Amino acid sequence: MHKPLIALINFDLQSVNLKHDEITTSLLKEVYLFLAYFCFNDSANRFILRPYIKIFRKQLESNRETLAHLVLQEMYRNNREILMN
Repeated sequence: MHKPLIALINFDLQSVNLKHDEITTSLLKEVYLFLAYFCFNDSANRFILRPYIKIFRKQLESNRETLAHLVLQEMYRNNREILMN
């Protein structure tokens, strides 16, 4: 379920010349909102998204309006395993 969303984020990151218009930014916001809810209070889903932390951080550096910080916030919330590694 999460893989097409990660692919969309990767496409955005690899498309350096892609202009972040209102529609693209809005779509990425919805993707990140979904992923934040996906891992909210769910350690199994957090584990699934763990390999993509670098992608989320890169997106956050690239475009702060995408809400990537919400996914990172939910992944690290009360999650000692990720915080310790």
